[in-house]
Amino acid sequence: MVVEWVLAGFLLVAVAALSAARAVKLVNEWERIPILRMGKFRGLRGPGLVVINPFLDSVPTRVDLRVRTVDVPAQMSLTKDNVPVTIDAVVYYRVVDPVKAVLNVVDYDAATSSLAQSVLRDVCGNKDFDDILAGVVRLGKEIEQSLDPLTDRYGVDVVHVVLQQIKIPTHLEDAIARQAAAERERRSRVILAEAETQSADLMVQAAAKYRDNPTAMELRWMNILFEVSKENATVVLVPANIPTAALGAGQALGFLGGSEAATWKAKLVKAKRARAAAQTPP
Repeated sequence: MVVEWVLAGFLLVAVAALSAARAVKLVNEWERIPILRMGKFRGLRGPGLVVINPFLDSVPTRVDLRVRTVDVPAQMSLTKDNVPVTIDAVVYYRVVDPVKAVLNVVDYDAATSSLAQSVLRDVCGNKDFDDILAGVVRLGKEIEQSLDPLTDRYGVDVVHVVLQQIKIPTHLEDAIARQAAAERERRSRVILAEAETQSADLMVQAAAKYRDNPTAMELRWMNILFEVSKENATVVLVPANIPTAALGAGQALGFLGGSEAATWKAKLVKAKRARAAAQTPP
């Protein structure tokens, strides 16, 4: 008789312990738990220590409210200009309405991934190939804006969509590389042409100044001869029409030399006499 009472007491303690273990739930700060009483939704509980009826209530799942990620498998699609592309992406989302996430969908992870695949194909199919390559971030925003209203039905908010990789056929990659090289060549030639135009304009301005100021032109000639003479050259060619009005007779003949020295000396003397006569008052 005593043994039976001991066994009954032990069984009662075990049942009470199991009931207490089932009745007490510890819910983390980022979690919520739905409570079903005899199969009927009663509400959400958490965070903290939650006590339920261990015989009538049940907790089918725990809903994580933190941002989650789901990989969208690579999707092949034809662009608006009939270029085949394969794109994969990552969707960042979080549950904002745990009630909808529990009651309106079986698996919101799988549902979000399936919807993201469909939206990705649809958005890419309405874009030209150049638009896809030029605006990857903008394309991700458009996918996010199209996907967010669909996931709102089961309490999920799409935070961000990132396109990871865009694959195209090999022959198109070669064509794009050639196009980029041609564009760089075009830009370099345009820059070179603009530089030539600016240089020509500056030369025209310099020529106008030299024309109005012969002394400046002669000084420029002297500078050119000086720069040439600094090189390790055994022969220096001096143009026959070099202006020498600013040079003395000995300097000019020293630059020119040769059999024409006397002729140039006579010309210089004549030029000096003509200038002196022009400066003498009548």
